[in-house]
Amino acid sequence: DIKQDRYYKHSYIKTLVCVASGFYPDHVEVSWKVNEEPRKKRVSTDLIAQRSGTTYTISSRLVVDEDEWTDPNNCFNCIVNFYNGKTMQIILEKSVALKVSKAQDKYLKITQNAKLSYVVFIVKGAVYGLFVAFLVWKIQVGIKLHCTRLNNV
Repeated sequence: DIKQDRYYKHSYIKTLVCVASGFYPDHVEVSWKVNEEPRKKRVSTDLIAQRSGTTYTISSRLVVDEDEWTDPNNCFNCIVNFYNGKTMQIILEKSVALKVSKAQDKYLKITQNAKLSYVVFIVKGAVYGLFVAFLVWKIQVGIKLHCTRLNNV
């Protein structure tokens, strides 16, 4: 199973955790692929599998940057190989990718449009306010000039 580590939920890095359990004996190797390319950097795998009753459990962590995690084109694979005494065979291959649903995508577009509309309304209101202030000032200056001319006559 692959999960995103909750500790890093609001961080700029994300940790994916792969847990393989229920195998015996403990002859396993865990590896990661990102978009079908092997990934060895920023990978941390348990040195030994932990025994739980008659079976074993092992975990591996892959640390990725938030930009890599949120790219919908990226796919992360955890592969667990088991040595059966003769050959290595894949016993687990799980994939995870961040999928944005159509509803989420629509919501994001609506909120972005709403933000843009508010900015336009605020700018428009500010320009209108400046225009009205200019007119009031112009009228007051005109009245003062008119009164000054009347007093001079």
